[in-house]
Amino acid sequence: MDYELRNIKDFLQLYNKITDMCFNSCVDNLFGRDLTREEESPAVQMVAEPMEQSNVHKVDIILRKLVSKKISEAKDSMAATKQNLQSYAKVLQERKKYVLEQIRTRELDVAEEMMNNIVEDLF
Repeated sequence: MDYELRNIKDFLQLYNKITDMCFNSCVDNLFGRDLTREEESPAVQMVAEPMEQSNVHKVDIILRKLVSKKISEAKDSMAATKQNLQSYAKVLQERKKYVLEQIRTRELDVAEEMMNNIVEDLF
């Protein structure tokens, strides 16, 4: 239950941030429900831009790349059997799940600055 509440909280925080950003950047007046011509262009631009990713999502991307890299290195470096590689991949996936769960439950905290640098280096 606690995990579900954290997910809802994260979603609502992101939703509020997006709504606040759009409202402050796009809305000029509150006289009508429809967007004016002046408001329409910034609103379209705002929606077209990529959205900020959560830390959990960023770490997930990084860990997927690392798992893939480790498996590739294992294939190249050792004459491993298919069964050994599958076992190794399973261990890496379990570690990935463990790290992601720690971040979701806030047991492990990753600095935002560090996250941005790592993600930028990967792409």
